[in-house]
Amino acid sequence: MNTDYRLEYEIFESQNENRENKTKPQIWFAFHGIGQNTEAFKNFAIQNNLKIYSFGLFYHEKNQNNVEKLSDKERKTTLKNWLVLMQQFLEEEKINLDYSITIIGFSLGVRPALQFVSNFSKSVSIHQIILIAPETLAISNWYRFGTQTLFGNALLKKVVSSKVFKEIIISTSSFIFPKKAQKLIRYQVYHGINSLTSAWLAYRSFEIYEKQWKEIYENYEGKITIVASEKDAFVNLNIIRKFVRKNSTDKGKSIKWILSKSPHAHLLREFRL
Repeated sequence: MNTDYRLEYEIFESQNENRENKTKPQIWFAFHGIGQNTEAFKNFAIQNNLKIYSFGLFYHEKNQNNVEKLSDKERKTTLKNWLVLMQQFLEEEKINLDYSITIIGFSLGVRPALQFVSNFSKSVSIHQIILIAPETLAISNWYRFGTQTLFGNALLKKVVSSKVFKEIIISTSSFIFPKKAQKLIRYQVYHGINSLTSAWLAYRSFEIYEKQWKEIYENYEGKITIVASEKDAFVNLNIIRKFVRKNSTDKGKSIKWILSKSPHAHLLREFRL
C-alpha cells in the first residue's frame, strides 16, 4: 500500500571520538510531544553513547509541513498511514532483528511509541520501553469528546479559530492550572493552536486501549519504565496508576516507576538514564 505522507525524522549520535571504549551506540527510537520538535532528544545523544532516530509529529512545530499540500480530506493522518511509513523506514535503514532498540516516548509521543512496539515487535528486538508522561494511559473525557465524536470534532475545529475562544482558554486556565502550565497553554493558543488541534485529531487513531496494553505488558514485563510527576497538570499520575493496575497481569509490579515533582513541560529534559 502506498501513502502520500512523508515521515520526518532526524538522527542524533554522539561525536565523541575520544571515548576510551568505542562500543557500538545504543539505538533509540524517540517520539516527542506537543510543544517540541525532533531536537527534543538531541542532548541524550550528546551525553550518552546513543544513536537516536527522533521522529516528528505530523502537523506540528517544524514538522507541521511534512505532509503534501493535499485537500483537507486527504490530509487526515491515520495509524494505517503511519505504519506504512514506519515499515518503509525500517526497510530503507535496514533495521531488523539484529538490532536491539530502546523505544522512548513523551506525552502525545507515547502513542506512536507504543504503536510501534505493538506492530513491529517481530521486526526488531526491543530492549526497553520508556514512557514519559504517557497521556494515552490517562485519557481525559474531554479529549475523547473533542476527537472521537462527530459533534465534538466539528465543535473543536470551529472554536479554535475564534479569538473569543482563545481568550476563554487563557482565562479559564488561570483558575485550573499552575502558572508554569499557563505559560505553555498561552504559547500554544497564540502560536500553534491549529497545529495543536490537527495533532490531537490526527493521533486519535493511535490511542492505546486496554487490550493492546495488556499484550504489550505481557511481552515486555520487566522492560517498561514509566516517568511521571505528581505536579503534572496535564497527565494525571493517579489515572496512569489506575490504568496500569487494572490492565497489567501483575498489577504493574514489574514496571520501573520514576516519580518527579516537576511540571509536565520539564519532565523530558530532567529525565536521566
